[in-house]
Amino acid sequence: MTVSLKHIFQSANPDGPDSSQVQPSNWNEEHELTLATNKVLGRATAGTGAAEELSVGTALSVSGGTLAVTTVPAANGGTGLNTLTANNVLLGNGTSAVQFVAPGTSGNVLTSNGTTWASAAPAGGWTQIAALTTTSGTTATFSSIPSTYTQLLVVYAGVSHNDAVDDNALRVALSDNGSTYTTSREISNPITRTELTYGSVFVPGYTKSNGLLLSSGGNADQANRTFSISASAGVGWRIDAGVAYIRFSWSSGASFDAGTITLFGG
Repeated sequence: MTVSLKHIFQSANPDGPDSSQVQPSNWNEEHELTLATNKVLGRATAGTGAAEELSVGTALSVSGGTLAVTTVPAANGGTGLNTLTANNVLLGNGTSAVQFVAPGTSGNVLTSNGTTWASAAPAGGWTQIAALTTTSGTTATFSSIPSTYTQLLVVYAGVSHNDAVDDNALRVALSDNGSTYTTSREISNPITRTELTYGSVFVPGYTKSNGLLLSSGGNADQANRTFSISASAGVGWRIDAGVAYIRFSWSSGASFDAGTITLFGG
């Protein structure tokens, strides 16, 4: 509403003929409230009292009758009016005023490394990174594995080969660049082309320069609700840049023709 400043009492009498006298209309009209440029009304003095002029301070401006925010004061003397990206969160990081963090991978949580915030898998849980359907090719490879986890788990199920002549054992090799791999290591019993193999590979501390690979593969005739430790192994590896690729193959170079291999991070 428009600002108004009048006496509480309003005269209903008409004006008289003597214009040198204060007329009822003079009494009833709006009073003129004057202010200096770029001032607002308020009261800085403690206690109840008369209105006072207040200056328009840093980060504010008056233009076209509107009091607007121009900049947002930030920590360490910085300023900036920032726009938050859709689905991001706004955090203080102890150094700069704000940090915009994207949600990252589905199911991740925001964790601090002491300097910044990052999206990472929750501790104590497993997140599926990728899955391969092994129906063709002599190799099955997980590429560019993210380094946001502390350990990897690979589970292979119903995997078989197409070699009608030789029995084949499933092998695994590790790499940091996808071109140079460790020596392939057998992780299952040899099976015929009509048999299937099941098992898993565990790689703790895969981002470090060296570590341990643990594997356990089931017998070819392993049935539902059974245990098997017929092909288990623990082997040490050294890759200075950490493990970023895991490649599976068969001992005689046969091709895959069934099954799935799934990679988890935790």
